Amino acid sequence: MERAADFIHDRTLVFTITSDGYKYLTLNLWRHCERIGVPWRLMIVCLDVESYKYFVVAKVPAILYAMPGGKLIHKEPALYGSVHFKRLTEMKILALKELPARTDIDNLLYLDGDIVLFQDPVPFIL
Repeated sequence: MERAADFIHDRTLVFTITSDGYKYLTLNLWRHCERIGVPWRLMIVCLDVESYKYFVVAKVPAILYAMPGGKLIHKEPALYGSVHFKRLTEMKILALKELPARTDIDNLLYLDGDIVLFQDPVPFIL
């Protein structure tokens, strides 16, 4: 993830992973980060072109991490345990494996896209 450097703040990277079915929830998370004024930029990793295009049009910084054979056409969040859910989880794990290898990151914080922040969680964790 070559553009991850754009999102690193004080050697910490806060990120979420999304797809077309979760883009509205992820946008809500991003808006809350903006609203509370966190000092870091949330890195949104898109698993499909559809979600990436959505964030580009919305002028929200995002990274496309489309994997070989990773086309996801699913307009709603996947049901827990479904084939689509399992595929999304597999893709998230593969995307996650790249981040710890970076030498410019000491701390990684993954946020599910369906949460809301009322204050910056980083000072409480580090």
